[in-house]
This record gives sequence, C-alpha cells and structure tokens, in this order.
Amino acid sequence: AQESNAELPAKIAHEYVQAWLGATDADEAWTIEEPTTNSDLLGDYSTLPLLGGVGQRMWGNRAQLGFEGGGLVSWKSDKIAFAASNGQIAVRVDTELFLMDVFLGGVLSVRPARWLRIYAAAGPSIAWGYLPSEDDDEVEVGPVGTGSGIFIDLSSSERDFSFALYGRVGLDIELKNGFTFGVSARYAEHEFDFSQRGELKLDEMQFFLTLGSKL
Repeated sequence: AQESNAELPAKIAHEYVQAWLGATDADEAWTIEEPTTNSDLLGDYSTLPLLGGVGQRMWGNRAQLGFEGGGLVSWKSDKIAFAASNGQIAVRVDTELFLMDVFLGGVLSVRPARWLRIYAAAGPSIAWGYLPSEDDDEVEVGPVGTGSGIFIDLSSSERDFSFALYGRVGLDIELKNGFTFGVSARYAEHEFDFSQRGELKLDEMQFFLTLGSKL
C-alpha cells in the first residue's frame, strides 16, 4: 500500500500559466521590389516588442509530459527606410504593423530540483499580420537612381496569414507559494506577403522574460 501511494504524485495533473514580455530582431526583415532593377530593397524594422502568454497542463513528477496553448501579439509604429544597392535610402515609409500568433504544442519538462523546471515545447503556429491604411504622403522617395520608380500605395490596408512550426525552450524558478519566474526562447519562421507594400519575413529567435504561477 505504501508503494502504491508513493506512485500517486506522478499521476496528478499540474497546470502552469505564464505571462510573457519579450522581443525579436527584425533587421532587414522587410523587402520591397525596385521595378527598374527587379532587385529587393531591404527595410530595417529594428526590434519588434512581443507580449503574450501560455497555459500548460502536465502529468508526472520529476519528468513531466503534457501540452500547451497560448498566443502573442506585437504592435509597432515606425518609419522604415529601404536602402538601395549603393547604400542610399531609396524610399522611406511611415507605417504601423500589428501581428498576432496563436499556437498549440506538446511539452516535455524535467524537474532536477523542487524549485527548478526545465522544459521544451513544439507544435503548429498560425500568425496574422495586418498593415492599416495610411496617408500616401507618408512615402518619401529618394533621389533619382535610388528608387524614384517605386510606388507604394498606402491608401488601403493589407493583411496575410502564415502557418509554421514553432519550438520553445525555457526554465522556471518556482517559489514555495507557486509563483514562477524565468526565461524562454522561441523560434517560428513566419512570412507575410503584403502585396504591393512588400514582404515581411520573421525568422529570428524570440526571447522572453516569463512570470507565472503553478495552479
């Protein structure tokens, strides 16, 4: 009977929730085509802020297996400068970007100590990108030879969906009251085609600080 009772904790389900605050690098992630040369102009969008969260349901004790589901959002309003091959600014666009990403995946975690949990997760991810309409006078074209043939119509909004697989690793430090804090790194390669307003490819690692609780 004592041996049977000792196995009970491994069968209990554990639930965790996390809130995320992070960022990802978007340098040269945006491209538009220069019609005179059919070459791609790279736009620097710098760093994208990320805000999100996840919930996990796990089974086991020191070794745990389960699943997670969550989402993240990003919003940025900035002026993007697209450089020509000679390094000069070909066109500069003032625009807003909104991203939303939802995901669901399996999780494997280990607890080398009562207060430490290390985990890895992977699964499908679907993202939605949106560019609202802007005033056309927000487009500044460079001198002749550096993009004078480029025309960007900002009068209509653009949106696109992207499907990808994601992978995530992280660690949590758990206090006695169940409060957790830690770090996490996530990767998902999403590509958005915003028609005449260019293409956005996000293929850099996402880094997060996490705050949460064991329920």
